[in-house]
Amino acid sequence: MVGFFDYLFYLIYKFYSPKEKGAATTSAMIIGGLQAINVLSIIMLPAIFTSAKGYLNTITFIIVLFFFQIINYIRYIYREKVTIQGLGEKWQKRSEAQKIRIRTLSFLYVALSIGIFFGLAIYLGSNS
Repeated sequence: MVGFFDYLFYLIYKFYSPKEKGAATTSAMIIGGLQAINVLSIIMLPAIFTSAKGYLNTITFIIVLFFFQIINYIRYIYREKVTIQGLGEKWQKRSEAQKIRIRTLSFLYVALSIGIFFGLAIYLGSNS
């Protein structure tokens, strides 16, 4: 079964593959970064409702970021259970409507993840 992050990995890989040799590594790093900022956004949410300072420190940030980078590196590069060729074959089996829906959801996920994370960071930083 191919999950959402697998398709997102494949779409990012396809975008970067004509431009660089290490497109798979870049794709895994981007996926890890997006997952990390989602978790960090969830960690920052309680600070909006309380006036708690120290909701997110540098150590927490680094641990979360490295955790997702390592997990995605193992999943997409080291173990290679998820291959580019296998994802490409499954992608080609999708109907055009499914491909459009996956691309749209992927774009929305990336845009919302980045927007919410930086929006929260700016809001909380300006209220400190």
